[in-house]
Amino acid sequence: MSHNNTPRTPRLITAKEAANILSIQKSTFYDWLARGYLPCHRMSRVIRVDKADLDEFLANTRRNEFLRTAADALGEIPIAELTGTQTRSSETP
Repeated sequence: MSHNNTPRTPRLITAKEAANILSIQKSTFYDWLARGYLPCHRMSRVIRVDKADLDEFLANTRRNEFLRTAADALGEIPIAELTGTQTRSSETP
């Protein structure tokens, strides 16, 4: 019998592990958390990130970067039309 309705137990990783996966400095990772780019779990002074959220962030970032590159190469299609966003943000990782 399958238990598909059972809640998934998050696999929480440290900020250092997440920064290593993203190939960024830990300070940059903390900045991204402060900007709300990734959800996190705060336990007192300890911060953890769900690995599934990080994987989703990476997939979305790669997809958006591909769409930006394609739009720049085509030069005719507005980026908002491809990504569903209103404007390009220079702050987005």
